[in-house]
Amino acid sequence: MPAHEITRAMMHQAAFLNRENSFFHNAYDKESEPFHYMVNGEKENMLEAMDRNWLPSGTGTLSKDPLQNAKYLFVASITMAARYCVEWGMDVSEAYNASDLYIRRMDICRDRESIAHLRRDMMCFYCDAMADRKKQADLSLPVVRTMNYIEGHLHDRITLELLAENAGVSRSYLSSLFHRETGVHLSSYITGRRIEAAKNMLLYTVSTAAEISEYLGFSNPSHFQRAFRQETGMTPNAYRRTMENYSLHTKANKAPHHAAQMGEGNI
Repeated sequence: MPAHEITRAMMHQAAFLNRENSFFHNAYDKESEPFHYMVNGEKENMLEAMDRNWLPSGTGTLSKDPLQNAKYLFVASITMAARYCVEWGMDVSEAYNASDLYIRRMDICRDRESIAHLRRDMMCFYCDAMADRKKQADLSLPVVRTMNYIEGHLHDRITLELLAENAGVSRSYLSSLFHRETGVHLSSYITGRRIEAAKNMLLYTVSTAAEISEYLGFSNPSHFQRAFRQETGMTPNAYRRTMENYSLHTKANKAPHHAAQMGEGNI
């Protein structure tokens, strides 16, 4: 048998130390349970399974440094999440682009609490994506065509006439069909998708609220402000500040605290 970095003697020693320290890995079915709920879009069950099975003492020790250990476990979790979702039909680029973005956010975390919060958010992201995919699989072709058209024309003027023509049905039929299958009115759906696009632009571009409002086809900045507040509970600028503070608070506020702890030999 060829030589490896890890020997059987090392494996036996690790097993002995784990027993001495009363540490045991979770059973595979317990470890994977949250992912099974995730790919089915069952968020409540997924979160309960995470709380029940992903205890710090039962998810693995990959580093003696608690913070580094949390980061390793995060990468392991998101790798499994992305692969589960791809296997169950999620677009490959979407799954792995999300993985890359989450790992970059994790990389700037300076405490285990932030990583735990981010892991929970990551699992919810994939769960929501799979739930949306599951819903869309049950939708009729005219509704799917309408959703796809809206997604590709958020910056254009969208009318019921254009949507009906694209879907190949009458305006009244499309309006009632869309509401029946999705539970929301077409106009509300369009506004909601534009607000989601606005949130991304606020986070990842330097465009002003007024510029975003114009780009996304709102009648005026005041209309955009009202719609955004109704969807999120805050103004566009307040949302941008809040999310920037959330992303950067570990750098700005916790790095000195972390450094002090490191000086004391703690994390």
